[in-house]
Amino acid sequence: MKTKRGKTPKEKLNEELSSGLFQSINETVFDFVNEDQHAAGYTNILQWLQGRVAGLRIEYQNGAYVPIIRGAPVNIYIDEMQIDPVFINGYSVSEIAMVKVIKGFFVGAFGGGSGSGFGLGSGGGGSGGAVCIYTKKPGMQSMNVQPSLNSNNLKGYDKWKEYPQINYAENFYTEVKADMREVLFWNPFAVSVDEKMKVPVQFYNNDRAKEFRIIIIGVTPEGVPVYYNGKLK
Repeated sequence: MKTKRGKTPKEKLNEELSSGLFQSINETVFDFVNEDQHAAGYTNILQWLQGRVAGLRIEYQNGAYVPIIRGAPVNIYIDEMQIDPVFINGYSVSEIAMVKVIKGFFVGAFGGGSGSGFGLGSGGGGSGGAVCIYTKKPGMQSMNVQPSLNSNNLKGYDKWKEYPQINYAENFYTEVKADMREVLFWNPFAVSVDEKMKVPVQFYNNDRAKEFRIIIIGVTPEGVPVYYNGKLK
């Protein structure tokens, strides 16, 4: 059913949650706010996606579910921030507002998400598609969920989320036998440089990288946009 403005609730939710970098003509959107997706019994949203999008396959690899499109693994994003598949395990489906599956090229694949910052990946492109998960904002409630007690919604700012950093001191390899992360380092905050134009960066490598793709996005003190995308062997 169309609204008076000619857009469905799903289309309006997509415009509200996703930026232009993560929109594509070849996308499939699942609305968890206005539609009952019958996902309450799932502990991993990728399992729920299995069989719901043509060309998408979910495989269990190295202790995590991995989305495969056209025979190649694709990246996973939560609120347009790329994460490792292992972090999806146990992620509450009740906190999800929308899931989007993009097949093919989209601009956000090369920026690591919206905003300025510095990213370093292990040579992978991610332009073959993506699975994008969007969490609920304050006040959002699924149509099939009714509060059991009186409740009030307090207006305020959304709590920002840190990029997940793997802690190797906490027996990481007892759960994940092979580290296959695409993004090895991401800093979304402003980075200042010294007089020699050097920025110190420390990160853990994965188990397969032989070269690194470096992406830098930002602005100069004069307000001029800066963008760099290159490889380091």
